[in-house]
Amino acid sequence: MSNPRNLTKIGVVVGALLIVLARSSALAASKEFAGTVLNVASDPKGELHTLAEKLIPEFEKETGMKVNIFHMVFEILKTRELLDFRTKKGEYDIFAMDGLWLGEYSEAGVMLPLDDLIARDSEEVLYDDFTPAARGMVEWNGKIWALPIMVQYWVMVYRRDLLGDAGIVPPETWDEFSTAVKKLYYPEKEQYGWTTCGKRGIALVHNWFPFFAGFGGRVFEDMPRDYTPLMDGPIAKKVLEYWKELVPYGPPGLVSYDWPDCIESWLMGYAALWPIYCNLVHFAEDPKASKIVGLTGSTSQPHDPAYPQSEMVPYGGWTWGINPIGKNKEAAWELIKWVTSPKVSTEWMRLDTLPFRFSHLRKLEFQERLSYFQPMLERELKGEVNGTYRPQIAAWSTIEDIMGEELSAALTDMKTVDKALHDANERIKTYMKEHDYPMGG
Repeated sequence: MSNPRNLTKIGVVVGALLIVLARSSALAASKEFAGTVLNVASDPKGELHTLAEKLIPEFEKETGMKVNIFHMVFEILKTRELLDFRTKKGEYDIFAMDGLWLGEYSEAGVMLPLDDLIARDSEEVLYDDFTPAARGMVEWNGKIWALPIMVQYWVMVYRRDLLGDAGIVPPETWDEFSTAVKKLYYPEKEQYGWTTCGKRGIALVHNWFPFFAGFGGRVFEDMPRDYTPLMDGPIAKKVLEYWKELVPYGPPGLVSYDWPDCIESWLMGYAALWPIYCNLVHFAEDPKASKIVGLTGSTSQPHDPAYPQSEMVPYGGWTWGINPIGKNKEAAWELIKWVTSPKVSTEWMRLDTLPFRFSHLRKLEFQERLSYFQPMLERELKGEVNGTYRPQIAAWSTIEDIMGEELSAALTDMKTVDKALHDANERIKTYMKEHDYPMGG
């Protein structure tokens, strides 16, 4: 009869051997693509620079691969990616995709569907840990086209000191927001009620549409069955008039503010309230750039109690997908898995990126550092997130251009609110008809 102690020793030795073999196998797998050069077409956001400078060298060391991240401004990035795909050059292995481009990219086949790869590597990917907002940027027509690398919730940041001194709690409704903006306006002290981007173009559109959603608005009648535009309806009119009423309570020249102006006005301490994407919240804590370190808080943007849908949190964000004509698809997948993995993405979170997994939002260390984490976790768990307030369709780029022109015309008094919104709606309607989007169904 065998000695139980000997069997135990044998079990320990076998277990140890299996661990060694597993580690050796993982190491061999990690070196499978050694010498491969991966080219990533990427947007220029600071979080991506952090990834490239702080974390990618670790991936290169682990795998023996070389990663080149090409940072491009928003408009050039999309043009380069589509050109690379249409000319079948395959110069880039990974495409960064704004969540807004999902419909256009997937329907044109610009991204490789990832469903089979995710199923194969499910224990590494842990897809269910991605939040509904994150999944909303990559799922289209029953397939998964990319993996999320950041979610940009639309939140409201505020000066805790200024609101506290004035006896104001962070506003929860738009009426409260308007009252607070006016009460916190002291131009003689270079203190203004709020800030935003008012310059004609994408920045204006990106700032106005979350307000539109926050008042309960939607762009189309019943997408995808009926694409009749609603940009001259009562909610759009209410929001644009609301903006015009509050513009005088912002910093001088607000209607010409682009992103850099808006950010500077906040960091220099000129504004008391700022509805904005959450990726800009932590800028206030950089002592090299900010005069308001330790003085800000963040929470959900206000809503309109008359419209329950107005409590849905607008969001955008970025994803990484595989170029279907790229030369290194499996190697590209290894990088995407690595960057989005819980371990690496959590380390990236500690540096400066944005939450896209439940495990990020649940971490106490992050909740203590950024106050919007807890309310966003609650909204995600309830499904109260809205990624379609700017529809993810191919027509959106044109709609953005139209709305940027017409909103600016109203804010600068070139047109009345009614005229600007009527013109915008007619132009959008014409474009949708010309491109065979169904209406009136």
